[in-house]
Parts: sequence; structure tokens; C-alpha cells
Amino acid sequence: MYFHFILRKWIRFVIFPLLVVLTISLYAFNELENSQSTREVNASVPMKLTLITHYACGKDLIEKKDEILSLKDISQKYPNWMIEKIDHKTNEIVLKRNLEDLAPDCKGAYFGLSPDGHLILYKDPKEKQVIETFFQIDIESLETGLPEEPIRQLQEGIPVHNIAEYNSVLSTFSEFSME
Repeated sequence: MYFHFILRKWIRFVIFPLLVVLTISLYAFNELENSQSTREVNASVPMKLTLITHYACGKDLIEKKDEILSLKDISQKYPNWMIEKIDHKTNEIVLKRNLEDLAPDCKGAYFGLSPDGHLILYKDPKEKQVIETFFQIDIESLETGLPEEPIRQLQEGIPVHNIAEYNSVLSTFSEFSME
């Protein structure tokens, strides 16, 4: 009985405080390591930045830059960008952003029909250099579901100048998709 009493007191006043001190020490050591690695990451060093802009339509725009910046500087200079990749060995950071806009190659493009009936976006009305292919149109449903004017416009090419026009044309003709 006396032995259990001593054992309980020993656990309560020796072992438990020892565990608390050990836990606090491990936590402090971990915080010290993290703050050192944060200082290393936040140090201004030459960085190879790759900036990727993804558009609603068209090709991604990829820019490469060499800058001397810290991660904090990068987050301030590029606030609307997300870090996609950090490579500490090569000091490369890849940042990406999504824009709800048309890529430069889509601005001034035309919607039309391909010979096999797909809705396409193309650059030059004469050459019909295809930028993007969307879905196959059910021509029969299109002819019965729309007046002649929009169908004629589609055959001649519907110009697209901004994201609103782009979305409007896609919305109108998606009703006649076979997919």
C-alpha cells in the first residue's frame, strides 16, 4: 500500500513534469528549425520565376523571369498568383493564375462550323486556322431550333472580342451539342 502511494506521488511530481519539460523542449526545438528554414526561404536570392497565365480560351501565356526576391517579396509583387511549384535546388518558383478572359490569340477570332459539324473557334475567316474545337452540333436540331440569322452568322463566322461574347456564343450553341 505504501509502495503504491509513493509510486503515485513519484509519477505525479517527477515523471509528469519531466514529460511536460521534454514536450516543451521538443516544441521549441521544432520552432527554432522552422524559423531558420523560413529565414532561408525568405532570404533574397536570385530566383528563376515562371509565370503561367491560364485563360478561359486559348493558349497559356508563359513568362520566364530572373529576379532577386524573397518569398515575401514575391507574394507582395504577385498577389493574385498561386505558387504551383518551388524547387529549392534550382531556385525556381512557378506561379500560376487563372484569368476569366480571352487569351490574346482568341481576341478577334471567329466562331464557326467545321466541315464535319463541330463548333470551332478560328483566327482568319479565309484560312479558318482552328484555335479550338468544341463539340459537334446537331445540325438538324439547330436548323429547327433557331431562326435563319444566327445560323447564317455561324456559317459566315461570328466575331468574338471579349469573354462575354465568347460565353454567349458557347451558351447559345451548346443547346445543340450532340455530346
